[in-house]
Amino acid sequence: VYKKLLNLDSDRTRRLATLEGNKRQLQLKCYLDCFRIEDARIPGIGPSRTAMLESFGIETAGDVDANKIQGISGFGSVITSELLKWKNGHVIKFQYDPNLPIDRRLIDEIDRDVAAKRQTYIVKLRQGVPELTRVSNEVVAARSRLLPMLEQTWNELKIAEMQR
Repeated sequence: VYKKLLNLDSDRTRRLATLEGNKRQLQLKCYLDCFRIEDARIPGIGPSRTAMLESFGIETAGDVDANKIQGISGFGSVITSELLKWKNGHVIKFQYDPNLPIDRRLIDEIDRDVAAKRQTYIVKLRQGVPELTRVSNEVVAARSRLLPMLEQTWNELKIAEMQR
């Protein structure tokens, strides 16, 4: 637990670097999330299909995934194709800006996770103090019980060695 606590800062740095490495994909997802299915005119997609998609967590162009959609009853290849065509129409218009900072919410999410782990590790370490104290007391008690036997055995050994 102590090592995990010590590694939290490097874990945070690694996770932030991963965000930086995925910056293009994150910007694209954010861009696509601006386009809601309910606001679009997609052939074959009306209010009832929109509600069905929403029930599966597919609400924006960023959520459109062929495998997810084809797994929904009533959504075959034609409807899936229309949704992908609509999404790809937005993807084509996307322009990546490497100078844009990473979405602050993603950084905050990492910071909250790191803070929660830090708190958990600190609690575990604090809980360990009474346990270590208990074990230490047991060791001290065992030593004091065994010391007379050890001294007696030592003395008997020395006597036996002198008698040879």
